[in-house]
Amino acid sequence: MRSHRRERRSRRGSAMNWPLLAALFALAAGVGAAYFWFFKEAESEEVGGPDTGKGSRLWPPLGVKDVTAVEAVFRNHGRKDGKERYRLVATRDGDKWPVKITVPPAKEGEAARTISDDGDGQTIERIANECVTLKQYETLPEVPADRLAEYALDAPVAEVTVTAGGKPIRVRLGKPTIRMDNRVYALVDGRTGILAVSKSLRDSCEKEADDFRNHVILPVPPFEAKVLELKMLSGTVRLERGERGWEQKTPVPDRAARDVVEAFYQRLHQTARARRFVDEESPDRKKYGLETPFLEVLVSDGKVEHRVSYGEGTRPEGETAPPTVYAFRHADGRIFEVGAENLAPLKVDDRGYFRATDLLDAEKDKFEKVVVKGPGEAPGFELTKEGGWNWKLTKPRAYETDSFKVEDLEKRLDEARVESFVDAPPAGGPESLGLGPAALSVEVTVKERGATTIQLGNPVPGENRVYARRGADGPIVTVSADLKTILARGHLSYVQRSLFSGAWVSDAETFELEVREGEKPRTGSWSKVGDKDKKWRAAGNVVIADPDAVDRVVGDLCALQVGKWIEEDPKELGKYGLAPDEGPDHWFVKATIYLKKGDSGTETKTVYFGRKVEGSASARYGRAEKGHGARGDLVFEVDVTAGEGIPEKVAKLLAPPEKPPEKPPEKPADGEKAGEKPPGQAPVDGPGEKPPEKPPEPPPVPEKPPEPGEEKPPGGG
Repeated sequence: MRSHRRERRSRRGSAMNWPLLAALFALAAGVGAAYFWFFKEAESEEVGGPDTGKGSRLWPPLGVKDVTAVEAVFRNHGRKDGKERYRLVATRDGDKWPVKITVPPAKEGEAARTISDDGDGQTIERIANECVTLKQYETLPEVPADRLAEYALDAPVAEVTVTAGGKPIRVRLGKPTIRMDNRVYALVDGRTGILAVSKSLRDSCEKEADDFRNHVILPVPPFEAKVLELKMLSGTVRLERGERGWEQKTPVPDRAARDVVEAFYQRLHQTARARRFVDEESPDRKKYGLETPFLEVLVSDGKVEHRVSYGEGTRPEGETAPPTVYAFRHADGRIFEVGAENLAPLKVDDRGYFRATDLLDAEKDKFEKVVVKGPGEAPGFELTKEGGWNWKLTKPRAYETDSFKVEDLEKRLDEARVESFVDAPPAGGPESLGLGPAALSVEVTVKERGATTIQLGNPVPGENRVYARRGADGPIVTVSADLKTILARGHLSYVQRSLFSGAWVSDAETFELEVREGEKPRTGSWSKVGDKDKKWRAAGNVVIADPDAVDRVVGDLCALQVGKWIEEDPKELGKYGLAPDEGPDHWFVKATIYLKKGDSGTETKTVYFGRKVEGSASARYGRAEKGHGARGDLVFEVDVTAGEGIPEKVAKLLAPPEKPPEKPPEKPADGEKAGEKPPGQAPVDGPGEKPPEKPPEPPPVPEKPPEPGEEKPPGGG
């Protein structure tokens, strides 16, 4: 019964769903038709046709390089009058675009004005590229001429004709499309109907006539400039670019600061551009403040010279605004208005402004050789970089160098700066300032640049500066006196201060010492014995009480640093206490270490120590023996006596055997006098008394008499 009811209910529900579904379907269809008619058919009725060729290029093979000419007519923006503003004709000439601009008369009765000038290549090529790469998004059927005004195509905002591939292409641009999706209506010759194209072409055409003219007053790019001449109120400065960079030719021949010259011309070329053009025939230069210019610039790329003058500026009477500054180009007689704020950094009235203030135009990492020549007949020295980083002292002898001292010299040379220029030569010539062939000089060879020589002369009176000049006959300048002080140190100050460079305690095989205190010398020799744990033993394989003491002395010698090199190849050793036979008060040490050098044998290093340095409590004179590395025979000062120094350790190694200390006398008890015998005790020895005699032996104990019948043992009493 229940199943029949469910079946009838199901059939009744199904019959009721069909009409509902049909009604919903009809409603959806109506909405879709309304949407299509409102959005699509309304557009089609306005546009007049279906959407075809969406997003496809009109002239696919063409590019901006194929364009040889651009002609355009520009009208007023909007639809007020559609009056023509100007016409443009630009023709490619290599990488330039000379332009001819025709401006209609502003008033009736006036003639049209025609301007011929260099064009702005970037602006012109942007329009050319937009034309040849134009895409169509929608196409409308052909529209009658009386309806073109609805699309602003009866008097187009811009008519652009480009000649590409030898054929002209003309595009007329109208108003934006109804949907305002960055597209505009356009008519293209050779195409039927109205097209919807990208709005970017129209945006590129919305410019003033002067926007298509070249605003660069000096056409030579900074990287092509070879000559820069500046005529200022203080005089003329001429700069020329050579193989080693910019050089100043006048008023004083000298090396120029490359970054200063290039920054100056960069501002002149890029920021001092034409703000407005003065289009007059034979203009009056006085009217524009150009009768006496503050700056006249000549720039050349090595082929053509370009000259421009900059005026001080003009300002109408009664006005307080900044003056208007004008520039005059001599080649074509044109006058331009320029930004006064851009010219402020260019008003240079210092003839030394462009000169290089660094003595060496190179970084210290590129130094390859430093040669110092002493003043007069004084010896000099030579430092040479080997392996790209390691400095060696190569003259007058080959020595290992002190890296810290060489780095300090490199830094001082790299940071040396000119403090002032001495353009007026002294009455007595450079020699009166200590400059000339006999002056202290330094020659620095720079990688890929060659050598530069700096001479250093007399001090500037009352100042911490000295006279100097670049080259043998270069300009005279002043530099810090500290540079001369460093160069006058001499070659010994750059010798490595480690006496046993490369020596390690673990490499030491034998160690010999000789100490002379007075007339009697003491000597000692120790060698390492053993297979694995080698220990120091004295000569004859005698085990010493403290074998680590030898290690400590050898370690101190290996780590010893010279405080100051004194003399090379000394002829008199006695004044340093380094002669081994100088009398009873002489102190002298000779230390020799035999170092194992792999399987190649043994290297010997010997050093001597002499008397104390006068005025010092902790320094002695020393000498590195000839054949000691590459140092030759050098006398030095070294701090060896501070704290537990080498002499103390040497003395311990060579000290005679110490006697065991005597037992100190016992302290007398209270109330007793020295020497008195306390009750029941033997008397204590007093000063000067003999020690007590040995107490008498006790009497012998009588032996037991033998029993009757026993024999007396042999040897008995």
